[in-house]
Amino acid sequence: FLLDLLPRVIACNHPWLLKLHTKRSSHLRVGEAWAAHLREHLASQAACRRFSERFAADEQLGLLAAPGTLLPSTISLHRNATHLHELLQALALPSSWWLEQPFVAGSMYAVSCRALEPLVQLPLSRDDFEAEDGQSDGTLAHALERLVAALVIREGLLVQELEGSAEGVPPFGYG
Repeated sequence: FLLDLLPRVIACNHPWLLKLHTKRSSHLRVGEAWAAHLREHLASQAACRRFSERFAADEQLGLLAAPGTLLPSTISLHRNATHLHELLQALALPSSWWLEQPFVAGSMYAVSCRALEPLVQLPLSRDDFEAEDGQSDGTLAHALERLVAALVIREGLLVQELEGSAEGVPPFGYG
């Protein structure tokens, strides 16, 4: 997504994108319900029409997340600390400010492309990413997902949760 797809989407001047991916979460008892919750709120044609209408109607809108997925960045922070420290420095994001911002659990959302431009400027390559081995947290990819909402907010745009029930979202030791 970060190295191949996102730079192309930005180059084509798309105003927003919908980030979806497979969601296994086999480490969670409610993993399938979690995936179903995200699909229900984000992956339908009707949802995409609503996203398009909302982004067109409100130029201050930066990110739409499924209900219950905006969580404090401090959840399980220790697993991501090393990568986050390096990324926050590279993006010139003050860590004290970032700690007060939310992140989108599950890393699926509709987002303004302009807010993600700083990510494509990061000097990253495929070699920087850990091989996929079913990790549930602590990788560079997990650290990057914790920065998206903060980048949107730094751009002066709004981060919002969609209307609806948060049933299906794991508590993550927080909820």
